[in-house]
Amino acid sequence: MPENQTAQASTSSPVSALEFYGKTIKELPSATAELASEAWEKPGQAMGHAVKTVGTSAMIGTLMGYILPAKGPTAWAVGIGLTVPLIYSGYKAITGATEAAQLPGANPDYVARQLARSTVSGSTDFVLNMAGGLGGVEGGYAIKSNAGKVGRFGQTAQRSILEAENKFLSTIANNKYVRQISEPGINPKLPVGVIHTTGGAEGANVIRLSSFDTEALLPQHVSWFKRSFTSLSERIRQYDNRDVVTTIGPRIARIEDDYMLAQGSLHVHTKQSDGMGTVTSISEKAKAGKQNVVLFSDHNHLAARDGVKPGDPRIPDQDVPVIAELPKWYAQQFQEAAEQTVNGKYVAIIGTEMGTIGKVGNPKSGGKNHFLMVDVPQFFEAKRRPHTVLDTAFAPLRRALGLKEKPAVVEPQVVEYNDGNMNALVTYISQNRIKDTTGQDPIFIMAHPRWSQDHSPSLPSGTKGADYGRYSFKTKAEWVQRTDKHFRGIEVIKGQAMKQSDTAEVGSKDVDLLSLRGYLNEGFHVSPTVGRDAHFGNPLGTPAETGIWTSAIDKPSVLEAMRARRTFATTHMERLNGRVVANDRYQMGQVLDQAVTNELKLTTQIGGKVEPEAQYTFKLWADEKVGDRTLAQVVQQQKLTGEELRQMGNAFSFEKFRHTLGNKGGAYFVEVSRKDPTTAHMDRMFMAPFWVEPLSGGGRHSLWLPFLAGQAPSTLMPAGS
Repeated sequence: MPENQTAQASTSSPVSALEFYGKTIKELPSATAELASEAWEKPGQAMGHAVKTVGTSAMIGTLMGYILPAKGPTAWAVGIGLTVPLIYSGYKAITGATEAAQLPGANPDYVARQLARSTVSGSTDFVLNMAGGLGGVEGGYAIKSNAGKVGRFGQTAQRSILEAENKFLSTIANNKYVRQISEPGINPKLPVGVIHTTGGAEGANVIRLSSFDTEALLPQHVSWFKRSFTSLSERIRQYDNRDVVTTIGPRIARIEDDYMLAQGSLHVHTKQSDGMGTVTSISEKAKAGKQNVVLFSDHNHLAARDGVKPGDPRIPDQDVPVIAELPKWYAQQFQEAAEQTVNGKYVAIIGTEMGTIGKVGNPKSGGKNHFLMVDVPQFFEAKRRPHTVLDTAFAPLRRALGLKEKPAVVEPQVVEYNDGNMNALVTYISQNRIKDTTGQDPIFIMAHPRWSQDHSPSLPSGTKGADYGRYSFKTKAEWVQRTDKHFRGIEVIKGQAMKQSDTAEVGSKDVDLLSLRGYLNEGFHVSPTVGRDAHFGNPLGTPAETGIWTSAIDKPSVLEAMRARRTFATTHMERLNGRVVANDRYQMGQVLDQAVTNELKLTTQIGGKVEPEAQYTFKLWADEKVGDRTLAQVVQQQKLTGEELRQMGNAFSFEKFRHTLGNKGGAYFVEVSRKDPTTAHMDRMFMAPFWVEPLSGGGRHSLWLPFLAGQAPSTLMPAGS
């Protein structure tokens, strides 16, 4: 202990503030030793102080986590309210000690020693407070997320606060003075237009969809310095347009400028890889079959014809090099597609099937499954480099350090990248601002997913879930965040692929619902498509098709619809098609802010051949907590006859349900099956999901709030108690 317990007079001249701070820093080691010695001598007193500090901060943190919505105006206000006194008290402690040390006759060494002791004890309390505050906030969050009465009370309290925040934000944003200095129309009410119902002259089998919403911007896809403003703007927009009336009677209404259903064949090969025919010849067949959209996606590597064996009927037609050998064919395909496109009737779109498929569980086997990249003028060629023993040995270290080979650019407009290196590919796209022909970010589609095989328990550790370039990223979270910006579709129904003859019916083995559920739980925002994967020049080989709800039959509109995830996959388009609307106004594929949307009512309207004796089953699948490794489950189910469905205006509504305010939110989608009254064949249709997520609040709190919760004991308890 210091011998001098009081500030004794000093004959030396007053020290400067800088000198005093230097003395305080020099005293920190001895102050630490003194306090440690005192705690050792009086363990009961030290333990009591620690328990009291942690307990108080944990109590306050629990209350905050239970009642306070995360990352919204209320949390900001509480944060400011706790931060200002904290900063002020720290400022007063430092300036007070500095002034005391500079008083005439003061002992600067003694004052510096006391400030050092206060700093060390405060730092110890800081650690204890952080532990208590963090544990308390997480505990309060867990209690609020519980399904019991206590959890429901916390949910109700947070929803009430969120609703008050929404009104406050909307009032501010729509103030005439704010509107004058902001971008015109940043938060306008959506125009209702002329409302009318479906049916009538259009026929019972035609259904149309109203265009109400623009796509939600997800926080992870926006730069951090724009994230808060963008999220709040999206929240205000959704809140302002939440109550637009869009229904008349039992039917779902529509307004002017409706969406229309485009029937599409996505994932078709030509003779310029391992298929047959050309963009022109295949387009002619598609037009004859009344299809509206065909996405051509030839392979992008030199080994594109490895699967074409001697005697294969495709060989006589493959009289040209593959695109990777002669990239000018890629530009030629764009030209052919433009020539074949007839706005209002048919759109040909050029894409690329990226990489090689590889084998599950084998990190040396290439690209780890294909994905489709849509409408990008640059040709990306996948290069396969043999793996050496050293490559394999140092792969984990290179992955941890982020050491990746950069793609090389070869004229004219050819980008060579290592097969399977998704990280390098999306980094190149981002850094070079690669866009599709409409000036938007490229769209990716997960081709022939294989979730069950890729996540098999029998696979070696470190090889599970490797498809779509997972292991080219340091973490799974980084993989999802970086690639989800592009992935918009997933092939839930497999098409004809290598089948040469037409298939009258699509069987259950060609349906892969598990992969959709799996990638939704990973955090991807993807909607179902049909992967026709046609290799024999026929876009009409099966009745399975992708439905796309688009504002017009032209390339920009179709690409916008795919980007907004307004798609569905059906095993038989003529017998079963449709769409889903949430709360009578949100279109399927939407990402909704859970700070605005308290509950969901999903209405499915059915098109196609609705016969009285047909049997329909409607299933609502819910992944209520994305990222918890528990895949979507059926939470509601209803069986109806075709006659009952007709009486309901061909539209069925599930019961309203409330989602739980949670960390990453939830995903909800509808499956419809139709049992044919004559053949008893079962057709199935999978609709684009809805996501309810904490875009601007309602999820987990940032670390700053637990820190502030932890500092409360410093104001509630005297120093040194």
